[in-house]
Amino acid sequence: MKNPAVVLALASVAVFSAGVYALDRYRSALSAREVQADLKQSLRKAVQLVAEHPRAFGAGAPPVSSEGSLKSLVQEAAASRSVTLAYLSESERETDKGRRERQVLARLLNSAHPNVVLFLQDLETRGGGAVVKEIHVRPSREIPDSYEEIEVVLSQSVAISGGKKP
Repeated sequence: MKNPAVVLALASVAVFSAGVYALDRYRSALSAREVQADLKQSLRKAVQLVAEHPRAFGAGAPPVSSEGSLKSLVQEAAASRSVTLAYLSESERETDKGRRERQVLARLLNSAHPNVVLFLQDLETRGGGAVVKEIHVRPSREIPDSYEEIEVVLSQSVAISGGKKP
């Protein structure tokens, strides 16, 4: 390489490439900083909303009382956790020990596994003593990490006032 023009051309290409790369990284950093600022603002608004209404969110949310409808709890939990309800029925029967048992049968379709887990967690934490009694699942063959159909039986047992005692 006796010609300095070739060396200078290669050096200028390297410097130009480094400059383009640095400019791209700078734009990426600016974009990430804007996203971070937006997320911080959203978080501040959410924290303020929770502070203004502490009993409406999370574990502090009021549970459904023993007199409340489990059916409406299932509908609310399904809507908040983005699971599709295909069938929902509520029944009530008296047990032999002076108690009344309420059961809700819910059939979910095409639901992602994380959403189903959070849905079941919501049912048990906000159910006022209700427990998930049975779960029957059919995994999806087309969509990974989801279920084609799920049947959930939610049960709540309450004492009958004035009834026989065990």
